[in-house]
Amino acid sequence: MNTRSWFVAAALIASLGAPSAAHSREVRVHAFACQTFGGRAIDLGFALQNDSSTETMSVVCAIPDNSTFPKASIRTLNVHGFDNGASVGDVIPGVRAQLCTSVWHTTGGGCTSFRYAGGLVADYGLGLLPLPASSAHRGWTSTNLGDFGYLRVLLPPKAATGRATFRGYFISDQPPF
Repeated sequence: MNTRSWFVAAALIASLGAPSAAHSREVRVHAFACQTFGGRAIDLGFALQNDSSTETMSVVCAIPDNSTFPKASIRTLNVHGFDNGASVGDVIPGVRAQLCTSVWHTTGGGCTSFRYAGGLVADYGLGLLPLPASSAHRGWTSTNLGDFGYLRVLLPPKAATGRATFRGYFISDQPPF
């Protein structure tokens, strides 16, 4: 086999293991990268927890948005933690989360309806996308590319079943399984 044939064969073999241009973009963000309001934030068990027995904690997290992974390309957004099943102040107990947008040019914005973790005393993986057809908030689309996207998670007060936790969130440009 001549040198040219070896080169072609080596290039062909090397290309078989090369990643394709259609690979997915994914980001995982820990809850400690977020801001908390209300409640009493503690770090216990490697997760953000609400240690207040009377007050709901609101956790807000910026959504990564740049030229290589714009927020409009996000197809999956999952929130992970532990739901203690306690009430957030109404009849639906447990952890809840929603997607929001803050308008870039003035004070204002909007959010999706809350999605609920179920109020069960268990670990949760709460999928926020795709949005239901009835949602007034259309998510992050070409109509609001300049706006700022964020995630809002409400952790109920601690209860006899323990503290509600938020470990973090996962985003991908691939649809959920």
